This record gives sequence, structure tokens and C-alpha cells, in this order.
Amino acid sequence: MTQPDDWSFNKGPVVKGWSPSNYVLCFHQKGNAPEVSFSTTAEYPVISEWVVSHTGDESGQTQILFSSDDLVILKTLSRVPLHMKILGLLPGPTGMISSEANFHCTYLPTDKLRVEASVVRRCSDAHTIDCDGNVWIRESWHREFTRQ
Repeated sequence: MTQPDDWSFNKGPVVKGWSPSNYVLCFHQKGNAPEVSFSTTAEYPVISEWVVSHTGDESGQTQILFSSDDLVILKTLSRVPLHMKILGLLPGPTGMISSEANFHCTYLPTDKLRVEASVVRRCSDAHTIDCDGNVWIRESWHREFTRQ
């Protein structure tokens, strides 16, 4: 995805803006209990001439809140560490990004899945860069996913 429908930055490390991301949504049918997984390659580039940021591995879980023949509502809770380096060499602040994403997935007759998402991200555990657990980023987007 190259651009969200809506994106806002609140309080926390100042970010340059939206970074293009890949999203993968997987449904595995196991009898009457489908399993769902969601992953993203989202980056969080902060504005600074002397600080470089990157994220670690994301961990999370996805729950099915509602399911019918052509609609699934999902909630994903995830956490990913945020690491910063000063001048690209020295260790800098380290924080934790937690995300809550809600997905409304509608099955289309063209064998595609239309997904509407709203995401709230919080940055915590790094008070020196205003990561104090408050809402950091809000975003919403919609896309059609193709079966692979």
C-alpha cells in the first residue's frame, strides 16, 4: 500500500509521514474453526538528522470478532520494538510500538476480499522521545486483496 485514506500523527517521536507498507492477510480453514493471521512491513521513519530508526520483529495475534458468508470482522493486537541509533552508530532510545487494528473484510464475487482498516498505534517506554503510551499514529485505509 502506498498511501492510506487518512493518517494523523499525535504525540511521540516526530515521523516523516506514511511509509509504503506491505500487508498480508491469511485465512486458514480448519474444519469449523478458521485461523487468521495478519502481518505488515510497516516502517516508522522519525524526523532527525542525527537519529536513525528501525523496528524489530512484530509479534501479535488476530481474533475473528464476527463471521458470515461474505463478511469477517477482525481485530489484531501487535507489538514491535522501535530502536534508534544516534549518528547511525551509537545506541539511542528504544521504545515499544503497540498497535490495535480493526478490519472489516467483505468477500467480493470476483474472488477478492475488500478490506477496510482502522489502526491506532501507541509508542511507549521511551520518555526522552515522548513515547509515554499515548496515541501516536491513527490511520485508516481500504484495499482489495487477491487470493494467492
